Amino acid sequence: MYSTQAQPADVGGRGDLVIGLDRNQLLLATPRRLEIWDAMSRRAMLRLNLTLPPPPRLGGAAEGHAWAAQPGGKSAIIYRLSDGRTYEQPLGGALRWGTSDPAAPQVVFGTSQGAVRVNVLTRAAMTLELPATAAAALAAPKGVAVLFGVSDDGVAWRLPLTKDGAAAEAAAAKTEA
Repeated sequence: MYSTQAQPADVGGRGDLVIGLDRNQLLLATPRRLEIWDAMSRRAMLRLNLTLPPPPRLGGAAEGHAWAAQPGGKSAIIYRLSDGRTYEQPLGGALRWGTSDPAAPQVVFGTSQGAVRVNVLTRAAMTLELPATAAAALAAPKGVAVLFGVSDDGVAWRLPLTKDGAAAEAAAAKTEA
């Protein structure tokens, strides 16, 4: 059974970016440090020497990578957590929102020029045809990455992000039924 009570931890300052990682870990940025924390023991496991964009910033995790970007910026920084390598990903427009899931290799950014999907493993980027959306969420249940959102006129939508995502999603739904 899971506890629903908050578990306090002293992080040594005000946290201005928290990113949920896999294996019950968090990437926590304070004004002076960037660390990976174990959520169960509430302790820092690793201190990182990575440069983040200035606050305010958005961030997330995607299959062994973390990303951070500044709202209104024209690029995102993607960090490979295994060795700390970084690269700057141009977005083609001013950033409005970003979403990812630690179990999926994709990050989707909403920009002033539309939505852009970035594969963090291959660095490939492609534009997505989406309704005008203020924000979206990405989930990867059973290995199928699916983007969810609500259009500006209040209509909910979803979009599988893998080539065979629609077939895999249908197969997963069939096995659950």
